[in-house]
Amino acid sequence: MTKRGNMEKANNYLILFADLIGSTEVASEAIPSFYAQNYIASYHWAARRAEEFIKKTIFSHDKFKKTIEKIEVVGDEVASFSLMDEFTDCNIEEEEDMVASAVAFAYVIELYWLASPYNLRRMLDKQFPREIAVGIHIGPAALVPTPKDDKSPRIASFHINVTKKIENQAREGGES
Repeated sequence: MTKRGNMEKANNYLILFADLIGSTEVASEAIPSFYAQNYIASYHWAARRAEEFIKKTIFSHDKFKKTIEKIEVVGDEVASFSLMDEFTDCNIEEEEDMVASAVAFAYVIELYWLASPYNLRRMLDKQFPREIAVGIHIGPAALVPTPKDDKSPRIASFHINVTKKIENQAREGGES
């Protein structure tokens, strides 16, 4: 990153959010231990399996150069902020691979979530499985100043809000 005065230059990031649809409703109706140990734990299981599938199965092949960066799983949300500025015209394939891995992750987490212990139990009880919503967007963002012992980069930008808006539109099923 380059500095201009006290301001750091914004970099382009691929931003991904995945969120459980209806988790507030589930939390308000379930006892906390069921909510945490069944519902949220099943979602975390799906997210970890989807990340493993993307990074160790499909995109681990030599043919692919780059995948989305670390997936953060917190509560009922999954997020990934992958730096895109390192790409140049000569390695455009890496950029395409990263985008492809984000789209693949969106589909794979949905499949794992539908097959999760929580949703399998719902289907055995003749209930529809619960859904997730995913938003993916690329845009500039800048680092937020953090304490020196905080090793996780934090970013902020309008484009994070756009990604969240895309995710929210996906909740209604009319957009993808």
